[in-house]
Amino acid sequence: MPADLVAILDTLRLQLLSLSITAPYYRARLRRITQQLDYVVQAWPAEDWPVRPPAPAQPLLRQLRPPVPTRQQLRAHLQKLEEILQDENPLVEHQQELLNLLLFFS
Repeated sequence: MPADLVAILDTLRLQLLSLSITAPYYRARLRRITQQLDYVVQAWPAEDWPVRPPAPAQPLLRQLRPPVPTRQQLRAHLQKLEEILQDENPLVEHQQELLNLLLFFS
């Protein structure tokens, strides 16, 4: 994993975990974190893209392990989230969604 991008991810994760929905500029902060995560996704080298081992044969275990999203899927998801944050008042669910995307790289 690229050390500089991992450091950015750690910083973004800490910012998200410490951000309160009542904080000033909450929406702007979430948008900025979304933009920074989009930068990380773009800059992440293809050869270091996170992978998971093949799913087990048992259907129940396979359901517990979602497939690894592609770079394009993650970027599309981040762009949609950024549009939502521009048009609506953000909810805690949006903050949690960003945290889930950050944890993908863990």
